[in-house]
Amino acid sequence: MPTLEQFARAHPAVKVIGLAALDQDSASRAFAHSVGVTYPLGVDADGSILARYGAAALPATAVIDTHGRLISTVYGPLTSSDLVAIARQFGGASGA
Repeated sequence: MPTLEQFARAHPAVKVIGLAALDQDSASRAFAHSVGVTYPLGVDADGSILARYGAAALPATAVIDTHGRLISTVYGPLTSSDLVAIARQFGGASGA
C-alpha cells in the first residue's frame, strides 16, 4: 500500500482506487487509514468485482480505461518503477 500511495500522490492524473477483496469494510478501511492511504478504497466482500475483472490471485493490479474496460492485469507486488512503467504504457504518467 505505501508504494501505491506514493505513486498516487506523484501521479494525480492517474486515478488510483484500492480494492480490499474478500474482507470486511470496517476492517479494511481501518487498516488503510492506519497506513496513510488517501486514495479511494472500495471493498469487494464477496469477490464479485474480482471476478468481473478476472483477478484470479492477489495481489492483482487491474488497469482499467476511462470506459471501465480492463486493458491489463498484473499479478504480484509492484514497485514504484513498475507502476510508472504501466502508467506510461497506457498514457497515464509522464514522469517518474
